[in-house]
Amino acid sequence: MKHSPKEIKTMLEGITPGEWGTKENGGKGELIGVTSTNSSWFIAEEVLERDAQFIAASPTIIRDLLAEVERLRKDIEQL
Repeated sequence: MKHSPKEIKTMLEGITPGEWGTKENGGKGELIGVTSTNSSWFIAEEVLERDAQFIAASPTIIRDLLAEVERLRKDIEQL
């Protein structure tokens, strides 16, 4: 499924706010969670560590990619 930058921004703005991260779950996999006053810490559990790390980093990665898309579009408009 392809999403426009505007749709991605809207989805990103709707996620649980706060610092996303992972924690070890006593040998049962990783917990994915958000440090936030608005929610409990974990969102998902028993996830492979590599998957958990990617999911936890996704909000930051997406924000960075959207900023780069916007910058490049502005550069193209100036050509």
